[in-house]
Amino acid sequence: MNAFCCFHRALRNAPQHGDVEKSLNPSVLCERLEPRRLFAAAGTLPRPDHVVVVVEENQDYHDILGAGATPTSLWSVIPPSQLALAPYIRKLSNQGASLTGMFAETHPSQPNYLALFSGSSQGVSGDTPPAAQFTAPSLGGQLLAKGLSFAGYSEDQPSAGFLGMKSGEYARKHNPWSDFTDVPASSNLPFSSFPAGDFTKLPAVSFVVPNQIHDMHSGSVRAADNWLKAKLGAYVNWAPSHNSLLIITWDEGRSGNHIATIVLGAHVRKGKFALPSDHYRVLRTLENIYGLSPLGNAGNRAPLYKVFRAPLASAAVMAVAAGAASSSASSFFSEQPVSASAWDRLDGAL
Repeated sequence: MNAFCCFHRALRNAPQHGDVEKSLNPSVLCERLEPRRLFAAAGTLPRPDHVVVVVEENQDYHDILGAGATPTSLWSVIPPSQLALAPYIRKLSNQGASLTGMFAETHPSQPNYLALFSGSSQGVSGDTPPAAQFTAPSLGGQLLAKGLSFAGYSEDQPSAGFLGMKSGEYARKHNPWSDFTDVPASSNLPFSSFPAGDFTKLPAVSFVVPNQIHDMHSGSVRAADNWLKAKLGAYVNWAPSHNSLLIITWDEGRSGNHIATIVLGAHVRKGKFALPSDHYRVLRTLENIYGLSPLGNAGNRAPLYKVFRAPLASAAVMAVAAGAASSSASSFFSEQPVSASAWDRLDGAL
């Protein structure tokens, strides 16, 4: 690849420290860097203060983000598509990164939740919650063991630590953190405990599972769309300016398991990304963000580097430290971003 990683602006604005100060000058030349080198120089993904993961239910990608909706003027003749019933989710997909190559692992629901949370379906093939909690490690347990915080918030769950199969429209099959011994009862919370009034009180990583009416399982797509806007719209608005993320995904599709997944917030690149993705890759991304070892099948996936903006200033400093080439600055530096075609050529590797 011949694409250059160009850092004129980053170098010009970079902090000046010690011997590096002598090199950080627009006239000093950086070596040519391919897009892949940009990621290597940047190290791990940007680390947000908070990540909220929302899991919806049982809709294919085209049900939510497929072809354009039927114009309202034709509704009396042609019924509106599902897309017309999820305007808020469609808006969010345009504000962030939409993973167009995302697939769930299997049917029915529960194994997919376990895959997302632990890198394995734990041998579960149905929707009956396990008789005993798993002693295998989970994302929640990893975070807590590292001194970070985790909580899962389930709508209609009657109390913290509840291990019953159902309560109202709450279903434990949609609550994977309840299935692991490394997640304490104090992290298994009802949605009424979600700190809607002060998002700085959120844990590092939290999962939100609406009840079966509001997650598209037993209710309409529009009801779920309205619930998401009402309950998490304020967080959506808050996250980008407070170093935080929202991830919206689905447990499974109705047919071929092609599902929508949206990432938005701080450091996220806007657009559609045809990256081969599944729940394991989302898990690997979260683990990479917080410096955790990949669990199970997540170890066979690459983090979603492409959907995040790399910290160019840090990459520039490291490039200079690695050794600057001597040539004309104007030949190698540009304030333009890496081209889309260059990013696309990274698909297989990233």
